[in-house]
Parts: sequence; structure tokens; C-alpha cells
Amino acid sequence: MKKLSKKAQSSIEFVVLFTFLLIFFTVFTIFIQSRIAEAKQTRDKNTIEELSEVIFNEITIAELMPTNFSRNFSLPPTLDGKSYEINIFEGIELVIDYRNREYVFFFPRNFSTDSNLTRGKNTISKFLNNSEIVYGFFY
Repeated sequence: MKKLSKKAQSSIEFVVLFTFLLIFFTVFTIFIQSRIAEAKQTRDKNTIEELSEVIFNEITIAELMPTNFSRNFSLPPTLDGKSYEINIFEGIELVIDYRNREYVFFFPRNFSTDSNLTRGKNTISKFLNNSEIVYGFFY
């Protein structure tokens, strides 16, 4: 049986060490990227929750007011410099599209199916329609 020369042994050790370091740095990079992505998702979720709080605070104010109430409020044109879309479906759910994700919130009561929200100026109303109190968002 032949003995490996010292050069061959050093080459094998180098390849093994290099492979180990490559695997280690790959795993380390994947871990760091997943943590960054998680932090970004958390920040986005907090941003959306702040926006929804503004809307739900307006609803709370309207609930406490007498009928024929109307109030103007504004929503920001962007969130953290990024565009977003805001919609109301069937008067029961608020949907916010932000950074290719959809966030859904349910209203505590039904709103007029004509309700709509937009970035910028909006109006929340509480009025009497056929002896029923109706809430709505308009812009």
C-alpha cells in the first residue's frame, strides 16, 4: 500500500477544512437572513396595526356620538415610504395590502356596503336610515 505524500495529505486537509468553513458560513448567512426577514415582518405588522388603530379609534368615536354624526380624518399617503391599498369588503372587513401581504381586520359592526376608504382624507358617518343606525366611510 502506498503512503500519501505530505503534499497530498495537506491538500486533503485543506479541502476538508474549506468545506467545513463553507458549510458554516452558509448556515450562518441563512440564519442571519431569516432573522432580518422576521424583523421586517414584525415591523410591517406593527405599522399595519398602527394604521388599523387609527381607523378603529374613529369607529369608537362614531359609536359614542349621536346620529347624524360626521367626522373627517386622514390616513397617511404611504407607510414607511411604501405604497399601500385599503379596501372595505361587504361592509364587514377591512383589508390592507402592504408589501405584497394582505392584512384583514373585522369591523365591530356592519358598515354601509357603499363604504370605502382611501389614503388621504376620509369621512366617517353615523346616520339613521329606516329607523336603523348606519355607519359608513366615505371620501
